[in-house]
Amino acid sequence: MKISKTARANCKLKNGNPARTYTQTAWKRVRKLLDLAIYICFEKANLNTGSMESERMVSVLSSLIENESASISENEKWSIKKRFQNRTFIISYPSYGYANVDGEMIIIPG
Repeated sequence: MKISKTARANCKLKNGNPARTYTQTAWKRVRKLLDLAIYICFEKANLNTGSMESERMVSVLSSLIENESASISENEKWSIKKRFQNRTFIISYPSYGYANVDGEMIIIPG
């Protein structure tokens, strides 16, 4: 079972140290699942919470996931900023009443 992007996003809190908060939240959720005899397999790290010997590994893994998530977010922001600068940004879902025709926003007559 992989941790989804939504689950990662839900673990982030705006106050305090994000990495520390993420790790604490992740551990609370892992412990709740362990109490229900539900184990999580982290494929990239080859780690199964059902056979863990130490909580330290999940703490390290949580930190790595947080850093990866922050890196992906920064890359996405950079990409959007560059597309705006190059005037190649295309809105995938235009506002109501508009259509995207060949990269131009056209008002839909109504």
